[in-house]
Amino acid sequence: MPDSPPSELAGHRPSPSRRQVKAATLLTRRERAVLLLLPPQLSTQEMAHELYVSVNTVRSQVQAIYRKLQVTSRADAVAQVRHLRLLPGSTPTDR
Repeated sequence: MPDSPPSELAGHRPSPSRRQVKAATLLTRRERAVLLLLPPQLSTQEMAHELYVSVNTVRSQVQAIYRKLQVTSRADAVAQVRHLRLLPGSTPTDR
């Protein structure tokens, strides 16, 4: 395995690209609030109730998060923000 980068040998993901980090930093304050509610697997309705907004607002914010993080699912979004260390307590090995 001498051709493999050390990060792959250790089972770690490579560092986030500048483009990924920039996209993540463009999240609005409200998108970051929604982002914090993704890992607990709350329903869209539960997130709306928690944030005092409509279900449609949450759906729009979730879609904006997916677009900015370049993902297509909640699980991918959570994995990406953990990788980018945007969630409290995230470490590079969280998945």
